[in-house]
Amino acid sequence: MEIKPKKIINDFYLVNRLRIILRLQTAILLPLILLALILQFFPFMNRIFKLSANVPLYIVTAAAILFTPFLIYVLIKEKYYGWITFYFFMVVLPYIFIPLAFFGHILTPAILFYIFCYFLKHTVEEWLEEYDAHLGREEQKKESARLKKEEDMW
Repeated sequence: MEIKPKKIINDFYLVNRLRIILRLQTAILLPLILLALILQFFPFMNRIFKLSANVPLYIVTAAAILFTPFLIYVLIKEKYYGWITFYFFMVVLPYIFIPLAFFGHILTPAILFYIFCYFLKHTVEEWLEEYDAHLGREEQKKESARLKKEEDMW
């Protein structure tokens, strides 16, 4: 049985940009989801915040819609088709079926999208760590070969 080496990312800068965007999304938009939930389920809070429950919801949903093409593009370019399948089953299919159960409530698919982004964020960081480790091993091999060559010259 032959052991295949782990897949190394193809475009470091694109994956790094994805990591940065995922970090921003989890840092900025998750509090907005919490605010939308609070405003949705505690209507008296609308008067305190002087904010409609729909404003954070629209921001969160718009960010998810705008980010999705880039997310899919990176996953296709890096050939992580399993993540695309996971996205389809975790975000797209529930978007079709959950509104029927919750009478058109759009917050549930947004929450599923950001849970998916949270999982992906940690995986992307692992990809980049593996890439850095791979570069380090390659550098060590080159240095070892150079030292051996110099040693052979003496």
